[in-house]
Amino acid sequence: MRPFLYLLMIGFMAYLVWMEDAAQQATSAEASTSREPPESKGINRASVTAILPHGDVVYTGDEVGTIRMISPGKSDAAQHWVAHLGAIRQLQLRGTRLISVGADGSVATWSSDGVPERRARLVGHHLNAAAITERGATIVAADRGTVARVDVGHRWRIAGIHARAAFSVSLDPTELQVISGGADGSLRIWEVADGEEVHTWVAHKGWVTQAVWGSDAVWSAGSDGRLRAWDTQGNRRHDLAASDNAITSMVRSADHIATGSESGDVRVFNSNSGLEVWRGRVDGAVMSLGIGSDRLYVGEEDGSVSIWDMTNGRSIGTLPDD
Repeated sequence: MRPFLYLLMIGFMAYLVWMEDAAQQATSAEASTSREPPESKGINRASVTAILPHGDVVYTGDEVGTIRMISPGKSDAAQHWVAHLGAIRQLQLRGTRLISVGADGSVATWSSDGVPERRARLVGHHLNAAAITERGATIVAADRGTVARVDVGHRWRIAGIHARAAFSVSLDPTELQVISGGADGSLRIWEVADGEEVHTWVAHKGWVTQAVWGSDAVWSAGSDGRLRAWDTQGNRRHDLAASDNAITSMVRSADHIATGSESGDVRVFNSNSGLEVWRGRVDGAVMSLGIGSDRLYVGEEDGSVSIWDMTNGRSIGTLPDD
């Protein structure tokens, strides 16, 4: 008889607990229906980690691997597709082909309207950037300080050269050499064909976060907030204060170079003289930058993309919502 009474008591206690949980859930549901809907985070609702303006279209990539094609002058929904299992680090064009670089370790090629064509991968690594020649040679910057060539039949890999991570790679105008920068603070020049190191020098205190090889100089940005221009022997031409915090993004046009920082600083410099043209600021970190038709597109941490006049810093607006 005692076991029966014991089971009956356990069942009654369980019933009381269930009733209390049900009442709490009903209260929570009632409270949730009375709240205002959460504020939209912008076009992507995820940090915009890559931007590529092209003609009347702007391509964006976000931290969850989605690419969007947005027409700023149209109000209809953007075309979008999932491109990577993880953040999109970079977007670039080669002819009519769109190329995306993903933290999932792959470099994907798409038609201009999002049809997949091919994918190269550095197995076991996260990618931060890629540089691709007209002939398809693909050099990547990856975690664990790795710089590698990943196109089929022409592979080479240099591991650990940039300490914890290589963050950036950029081709020279002839596409015969590539420069890389990373967590060791150095810039290194490599032969595209075989990965032979040509030259190296210390460029920043802390990390080299971005590197761009232009027609007249190599530009680097660092976690020390400095923007610097170099010749290919490591002689410094410009040393500019771009932020008091780490520079997270850099982009160059024919006459200007723009930077964005983890504290929201946006600054534009004349790439010939090194003089500052204008400065602005956004809320939160600058996640990406893109230049198109005298406009600077700023990818922000909250998922929005603000648009600025490249020549004078006037705020133009934001990309339309989905």
